[in-house]
Amino acid sequence: MKEHADEEKESNTIAFSTVSKNTIRSYLAFIKMAILVEDPPNAVENNDVSFEPFQWLDTEEKDTPRAISHLEQELKKFGVIFGRNNYKMFDVHKYDTLLSFEDEKSGSVSGGTDLLIAPYGIAIESVRKLSCVAFEFKTNVAVDQKELESFYYEAVMELIATNYHSDQMTLVVLTDLCTNNCILLTLTMESDKLAILKYSDVTLNQMAIFVHSHLQQNCFPIRTYSLPDGNEGLRESEIIMKAWKKERVSDMTTS
Repeated sequence: MKEHADEEKESNTIAFSTVSKNTIRSYLAFIKMAILVEDPPNAVENNDVSFEPFQWLDTEEKDTPRAISHLEQELKKFGVIFGRNNYKMFDVHKYDTLLSFEDEKSGSVSGGTDLLIAPYGIAIESVRKLSCVAFEFKTNVAVDQKELESFYYEAVMELIATNYHSDQMTLVVLTDLCTNNCILLTLTMESDKLAILKYSDVTLNQMAIFVHSHLQQNCFPIRTYSLPDGNEGLRESEIIMKAWKKERVSDMTTS
């Protein structure tokens, strides 16, 4: 009986990397969230600063550490500060189930991401608790074979999962790091209801500016941060996260 139960549970698992459009639609309907599509965020670009495209030389698995190092250097050019009392990049691409969780009604959700930006000084085992930005990489070869948009549903699951685990509002970036068609996903409030906000065709410069702005406006670079009890004086991101925790996470159980 136990084997049968395990097989049944496994069959109900939603895997980030293989999730389909219909599964996403059903899942979002279940958690009562809409996806709002907007034009790329307006950003005042500095003509003296430009995001240098990354050159993939090998498979995503082998080249991810080099891609992360490149991304860190490029984000620094746009004002993102890494190091003590600020943020750190955590290479988590080998942690396949880092963001997994279980939902009693819709089954298990399983997967991870490639990179998390979180406060400096926390252990890798705790990074999902305070993550601020998640990056899902796709090589230019993969994007040539399948448009970046075809990986969009994987990123949606990562948005739900990262915000399930984190006390900070997490931004998800889907990118090949070499072309100007990034996809950004974040949570928002629309008419007092939680929703997913999607930006498509975002340039690398716009992406870097948006990440810097998100870290400044929505996150805290301290490892002891937790959601405040009251709403008075809270950032909009904190209000969104409290609504998310109340309406979504209360019905879920960590796997």
